[in-house]
Amino acid sequence: MMNAAQSRPSRRVLFAASTAVALALGVVSAIVPPPAQAQELSEARRVRIARRLARSTVSVLAGMATGSGFVVGEERWIVTNHHVIEGAHGSGLQIRFGSGTTLPARVIEDDITHDLALLEVVGTVSAPPLELADSDDVEVGQAVLAFGSPFGLDGTLTEGIVSARRDRADVGGGEVRRLIQTDAAIN
Repeated sequence: MMNAAQSRPSRRVLFAASTAVALALGVVSAIVPPPAQAQELSEARRVRIARRLARSTVSVLAGMATGSGFVVGEERWIVTNHHVIEGAHGSGLQIRFGSGTTLPARVIEDDITHDLALLEVVGTVSAPPLELADSDDVEVGQAVLAFGSPFGLDGTLTEGIVSARRDRADVGGGEVRRLIQTDAAIN
């Protein structure tokens, strides 16, 4: 019989799962319908999605750098980009939640090749984690919403489509597979 610690996903499993949904400078939430069906993104649906994302999306403050992140997993860790936190490993790393609360954080995993970092907040995180979807189900042409805090502009939402699926051998000094490319503006 497994104990609670054995049944929880490891940091590496959560970090790997999170790589599928964190892209570029913001958090991208792919709207994934069943294959070959159109996805309706009415104004009312976009507003509902933005409200839901606002509860789980954070601003990452790392010295002079700022960026977006999102809450993930039972532990309520934060996924962000490596380039946001690269100068703040020692101190000065803060997470600002949609509620206005700001708490310190520390880096627990960092992947320069995929431009991702996993952070642990020092304190209680009340923000709900985002549910992660299976990125293998994402298809070119599907609708995508990018929600985050580019350049410190909290609560920014843009819309686009999945414009490509690709493997790249020249990213961060290594090969990155199954990238999801979008045309959603990240302001």
